[in-house]
Amino acid sequence: MRDFQRILSLTKSVAIIRHHHRLVDGRGYLIAQIDDYQTVHDLIGEMYETTAGVSPDVREAVEAVKRLRGAGQERISATKVGDELGIGKTAAARRLGVALKEGWLLNDTSWIKGRPWDLQVGEPLPDPITLPTPDSLVTVSGCFAGVSLGSREETSTECFGVSTVFGGSVADTLEV
Repeated sequence: MRDFQRILSLTKSVAIIRHHHRLVDGRGYLIAQIDDYQTVHDLIGEMYETTAGVSPDVREAVEAVKRLRGAGQERISATKVGDELGIGKTAAARRLGVALKEGWLLNDTSWIKGRPWDLQVGEPLPDPITLPTPDSLVTVSGCFAGVSLGSREETSTECFGVSTVFGGSVADTLEV
């Protein structure tokens, strides 16, 4: 719910910045459009996924270990994962370190100091936590898509279903 309020505030801010291009309802409120949420989604979507779950980089590193194991590779090290991902050993080691700490990967040689890693797949990665796509909001909610294109004085909205996607009050969505 806290994230919903923040995302709503960001969307409202984008609508305010674009106020010359937004419709106004009979009460004088700006009406946010799906383009406003699209901007927010583009700006914070990846960051949201990183802070709410597993970063795409760590997920990619774990998947690389799975692929290498599936191809019959032995002694999977940070160097091999880096080569697989097309990144340097240090960047790969940073990603793998997070996966090791969280238990998504295991190191079979951790008890031998100075030995290269021998990575195995550990616990399954959690499902990705992402923001709803703008397209999914268009199909669920008339709030963004159902704005009549009449004159500013005759503007009406059909707003429903936003609370099923984000939670919260639909009235909050309209009152920018």
